[in-house]
Amino acid sequence: MSHEFNWFDMPDWAKSANQAAERANRMQQEQLAREWADYAKNCEVSSPEEQAAAEFILANTKPPTMEDVEWDVAEHYLAGATIAVSQAECVMLSKRENGMIATAPVDGDHVIFATPGQLTPNGKRYELREVTVSSNESVGPDQQDHPKVLRTVEDYENALNGTVVAIPGFHTVWVKDRGKWSNGTDNTWLSDSMGDEDRQVLRRGWGE
Repeated sequence: MSHEFNWFDMPDWAKSANQAAERANRMQQEQLAREWADYAKNCEVSSPEEQAAAEFILANTKPPTMEDVEWDVAEHYLAGATIAVSQAECVMLSKRENGMIATAPVDGDHVIFATPGQLTPNGKRYELREVTVSSNESVGPDQQDHPKVLRTVEDYENALNGTVVAIPGFHTVWVKDRGKWSNGTDNTWLSDSMGDEDRQVLRRGWGE
């Protein structure tokens, strides 16, 4: 004798799993729809009907946030994003073990740790570029030489407040503020405690 399936017969864990699967499927469908809409909206040969459909989809679906994607260093390091609350643009730097993403506001002078759901990728890319005279070249008398890597205690002590450093390949960044270094936790380090590791300079000072 067959037993007719009844939703109410399902245990709570199975209901939760089924609901999660439905949400994931709906989010995937929305993402595919938005990808088509982005293409159609920017395609010169799209018909008026396709343009109208694309505008409707973009207006009625939610852009994917960093919560919807897996962090990929090659794709997301130095990629642009928009912060949900302030709508400010920022540069993503790294993802911490606790899930928070370190970002640097485009027009700011500090590092902000945001939850993935607060960040919407905006398609922009940024790059680190040397703008001072290299330490291997002559330096003018009124120009300070800035190393690309901090190695010694003296390097860390001489770094300007606002300097951001990181160990290549790792997802933690350190920021110098008021003479001490922090990495987004409640702990701070003096420069003589930082000289045990070589760290790449991502930003010098507050960017003035």
